[in-house]
Amino acid sequence: MHSLQVLAKIQNRTVTQVMEPHKEILEKYIPPKKHLLQHQPANAQIGIMDGNTFCTTLEPRLFTIDMTITEHKVFFHELMSLCEAEDTILFKLPCYKSVTSMVSLRQSALRALAACHYIDTHRDKIFSVLFKALEKSVPELQETGYECMKKFIAGCHLDEQVVSMAMRPLLEKLEDHRNLTLNSAKRLSYLTQLFPTSFQEKLCDQLIQHIEKLVETTAQ
Repeated sequence: MHSLQVLAKIQNRTVTQVMEPHKEILEKYIPPKKHLLQHQPANAQIGIMDGNTFCTTLEPRLFTIDMTITEHKVFFHELMSLCEAEDTILFKLPCYKSVTSMVSLRQSALRALAACHYIDTHRDKIFSVLFKALEKSVPELQETGYECMKKFIAGCHLDEQVVSMAMRPLLEKLEDHRNLTLNSAKRLSYLTQLFPTSFQEKLCDQLIQHIEKLVETTAQ
């Protein structure tokens, strides 16, 4: 990316313009046309997903995911599956038999999904997947979920009601301070940064009380 930016700057062009002459070569993989992601080795899958993210986040975009095209739709659903499926299910697939951790694959899939913020018809689905990533017990995935959600909401408008409904289960759970764990505290921290207007004064006061109780309990 940096090399392309330097080259574009020297030529006084955009990165997209620099890559445009090579677009025909990339079309086979952005997104994949002949093979499913799971037909590729794990490291190749990461490369394909990261390549898609890169090309679809350029300004202007070099490629755009079009859900009316079968191959694009299949790729999108593969990304969803990588983000949502349990490890036990994924490890049964031949391409992941030698993989010891799905973290890097899931991170790439989350980034590729977040880059699809312009697909209006699937925006709610993407939001749901990214929001669930904030619940992950693996810190790297939780952080990636936050970074992806930040980019996602920067690229589209979300209905406040959708955000409120998604946050409600966590907030209801935290009505009891004993449910405040390190994971939920981190998630709460991310949510306050992502959706600050969703946290009204009364709710903030309640959360402060919970934290104070937790500190008191820990100190005993």
